[in-house]
Amino acid sequence: MKQITIFIICIILFSCKGNPIKNDNIKIDQDIIKITDQFFAIYATNPDSAIVFCFKSNKWIPPDSLTGIKLMLKSLINQLGIYCSYELITTKKITNSYVLIRFLVKYERQPIRFSFIFYKANKAWQLQHFKYDLDFDTELEDAGKAMLLKDNY
Repeated sequence: MKQITIFIICIILFSCKGNPIKNDNIKIDQDIIKITDQFFAIYATNPDSAIVFCFKSNKWIPPDSLTGIKLMLKSLINQLGIYCSYELITTKKITNSYVLIRFLVKYERQPIRFSFIFYKANKAWQLQHFKYDLDFDTELEDAGKAMLLKDNY
């Protein structure tokens, strides 16, 4: 009886371990994967067209409103050298209808982080928000410090 009680306590402790809110590398709907795969296939040869393609899924964002983001992105990537590839960084979701997916977009000089937020009101996913930035070094360093603190306690 004592062994069964210990066994049950161990199972409970192991199943409660970790952060229940963290969703890194959650299973993402195949339609979102198709959108991002096609985005990067287009992006490899024509970043402007890739931006337009991705925002086509959202009828509330007219294509002519994308001029600013296309110009700023083009200005940035012209300084980074040749595009190499991309890698998935993380995925998060707050519901099955609202998903964040981030990629590391690799260039010769340095990477960019692309963040896509997808929303599904009914049957189809739409791009709700797109952002790119270079300011992720600090996040990586902070995460490393947090892991060191966690390891010391």
